[in-house]
Amino acid sequence: MINMSRLTLSMALTFTTLILAFIATLTFGMIAAQETAEIKSVSSLSIDPAIVEAVLDKSKPTEQVINLSNLTNLPIPIKVTKQSFTPREQLEIPTEQISTYDASGWISLAEKDQNFILQPREIRPIRLSINQSESASPGGHYASLIFTPLLPEGLVSDQSVFVYTRVAALVFLVVKGDIKEELDLKDLAVNTFNQNSPVEINTVLANHGNIHLRPTGRVTITNELNKSEVYNLDLMPSIVLPNTTKKYPVQFTSDNKFGIFSAQVLVNYGSQSEMISSQKVYFYMIPLGQIALVAGAVVLAIVAFRFRRRLQKAWKILSKPSPKQSSTWQIKYKTKV
Repeated sequence: MINMSRLTLSMALTFTTLILAFIATLTFGMIAAQETAEIKSVSSLSIDPAIVEAVLDKSKPTEQVINLSNLTNLPIPIKVTKQSFTPREQLEIPTEQISTYDASGWISLAEKDQNFILQPREIRPIRLSINQSESASPGGHYASLIFTPLLPEGLVSDQSVFVYTRVAALVFLVVKGDIKEELDLKDLAVNTFNQNSPVEINTVLANHGNIHLRPTGRVTITNELNKSEVYNLDLMPSIVLPNTTKKYPVQFTSDNKFGIFSAQVLVNYGSQSEMISSQKVYFYMIPLGQIALVAGAVVLAIVAFRFRRRLQKAWKILSKPSPKQSSTWQIKYKTKV
């Protein structure tokens, strides 16, 4: 029996040692791979500007320039492609109608600017010639230019990790005519009850016009229990494309564990600086977890108190002799005497 126990213990120690050795090997391998990746990773390209905006003239081509920079010490073959720009936001129109805003076919590139080698530290101007379509509707039209680095075969090996990320330039074009700027404040959304901060507040804007808009805005938060405590949170600037809905989140942080707060947003947009605002939305800061703990402790104390009283009554009843027992003891005592 003793030999069997020793054998079992020896097998357990051996198995544990193997597991620890495997974990150590895996950990060091991951660290080495991470160090190799850090040494060999390359951020290769940058563009300026990242967004090209132009108002088109139907009578002549519109010329624009994008500067592409090689940030490495290596020559990089580049391939340039044109693509339609599809928004990631929620669409207010059927997907098949989004092609009416596609301007990728309006852009022309010289042959030398479509496939080329970007020399080390070179900044190359990429010239765009934009010709408005005859059937183009007034308002905004959009495209993107993708610059894809092609990794030279001589740099590829099993021991090297090169990260070449493609970059994209967005092209925002405006066709003259009946321009409609219309932005709708669809919602100011926040959870009514919040256990702790930060609390996320979402401003939802819908562009019902035919041109992209770059709204600015501010969410004002007031502590309704202390009116002097006011917070202002600016919306992150970004573009809302035509017939899309976009959400602008802000994070509200407060040191108050309890409180009643109100939120209201004011938004400015368009060439005429139109203003739209929301009604006040109320929300509460209530640490439900802490309240539940306190309530549980109170209930437990009440139950314990009532149980204690009942226990005391039961003990008194059990410890008090019955009348029959008392008379029996008296008879025994008298007889004995």
